[in-house]
Amino acid sequence: AYITALGLAITPFRSFNLFLYDHVPMWNGLRDSHKIAGVLALVYAVFGALGVEASIQKLNSLQVRSSLAKEVSSIAEVMVLIVPIAFGMYMWGGLHNQLHPVEYPKEWKEAKAKLSTMPEGHRVLVLPWHSYISLPFNQNRLTASPLESYFGKDRVLVGRDVGIGRVHDQETDQEYREVDTFVTSAYRMKPEDVVDTLKSYDIYGVLIVTNPLIENASEGVTKWTEFSEAQSATTTEASQKVWIDILPKNVIHSSFGDSLILIDFQ
Repeated sequence: AYITALGLAITPFRSFNLFLYDHVPMWNGLRDSHKIAGVLALVYAVFGALGVEASIQKLNSLQVRSSLAKEVSSIAEVMVLIVPIAFGMYMWGGLHNQLHPVEYPKEWKEAKAKLSTMPEGHRVLVLPWHSYISLPFNQNRLTASPLESYFGKDRVLVGRDVGIGRVHDQETDQEYREVDTFVTSAYRMKPEDVVDTLKSYDIYGVLIVTNPLIENASEGVTKWTEFSEAQSATTTEASQKVWIDILPKNVIHSSFGDSLILIDFQ
């Protein structure tokens, strides 16, 4: 459990864990190694406590050199208190420098200010239509999309596709289901119909999150489907059309540096 809980961290066991993800059925469902670490913690909590109790009782029951046994027992009790700190050594300093704060670019702040000027109830559709995304200012790590929390649920509609094989999402919200079906098939529609459909859901713009590592990212691909470990980014199917071609030519384009593109058709 300890070895598998290490996941794809840079350790001697990385290749072994990658083999499990690639070849063991359903193993790739363990996207977060915390699931296995939780089992490990449960084993420690139950059997570790029983073992400590049994050891201390054994020391206390010794008749020979009882004074020494009591001293050893006292030391053992102190050591037991130190164990959680020792196992938590990687937590100090941001989980061994795995966690550290980053600043959102000023372009994001400018885009947020722009969206705040939209009429109440108007929203924008965010592309890529995916719940995980790679952002240049976050070292291109594939993380849960922060757009909804940053721009606000009342301003943006973000995709919830987890993108793992046949697993799409587990959403039951009817409006979201309809928008999801629309987004993945919009390239078949006429530009005017695309806009009309979006407006029927109170969506009056498309916000495209770009990344230089992603092909055609600045144009906003229809569907982002695969994850590339080499690029640590989401890649696209070559046959997919881009939203620049899907929407009418007279829509307003606002670029916020190399980070964001807002297509506005209010």
